[in-house]
Amino acid sequence: IYKINDYLIGSKNILDLYCGVGALSLISDNSVLGVEINKESIKSANINKDINNKSNASFICSDTKNVLDNITSKFDTIIFDPPRSGVHKSVLEKVMRENINIIIYMSCYPNTLIRDLHILKEKYDIKEICLYDMFPNTYHVECVCILEKNGRWE
Repeated sequence: IYKINDYLIGSKNILDLYCGVGALSLISDNSVLGVEINKESIKSANINKDINNKSNASFICSDTKNVLDNITSKFDTIIFDPPRSGVHKSVLEKVMRENINIIIYMSCYPNTLIRDLHILKEKYDIKEICLYDMFPNTYHVECVCILEKNGRWE
């Protein structure tokens, strides 16, 4: 997961969708907006923000599918850490219309990651992909995929 920070360093505005407790985005010193549907996770994200003195981060409790239409800020990096069902198709379609340079996609289910990458490949190239065995003695793995806008759409 150390590689994630390498890509966050150059980002000015980060949108963390399906943010959970904010663990991925709070490693950055840049401006962060985290979105999560679970109220308890948002409470924990705000506690994490305070513990780590991250005044540049804010977290909202909302369904990721609905929040993109109401965000007026521009983001250059998006972090996805969706549930096993993957990123909702309408979210992927909205992201494809934005001018996002970097997507960091953390997945706990390779099948939905592959499905979502198939959509994102129109506009993004995979720069790095890495598996993490966070659950020893099980078949579960976490996968971090770094995507970069491919320039064919400028």
